[in-house]
Amino acid sequence: MTSRPTDRVVKRGSFLYDGSARCDVEIIQTDFRPGCADDEAPVEDAYGEFYEIRYLWPGQSSQAGGGYCDSLAEAMASVEATVKQVTWE
Repeated sequence: MTSRPTDRVVKRGSFLYDGSARCDVEIIQTDFRPGCADDEAPVEDAYGEFYEIRYLWPGQSSQAGGGYCDSLAEAMASVEATVKQVTWE
């Protein structure tokens, strides 16, 4: 997950992992979505407006990717379907 100069955080939130560990989540507006070999994901790189989900786990410097969405609403819904009780800033 390399940030591009045009990337910007458009939404931040947090949730409790396993009921006790506070984890953060960011939704990044970006103009690039990399392709991949996954059958359910786009194969080709794409340029446009996309929203990348990044999970930030406590005590770890790395981020876990939550995928790309075509809208902020879709990205928020994806996070809310993945983790419980997200509090958005």
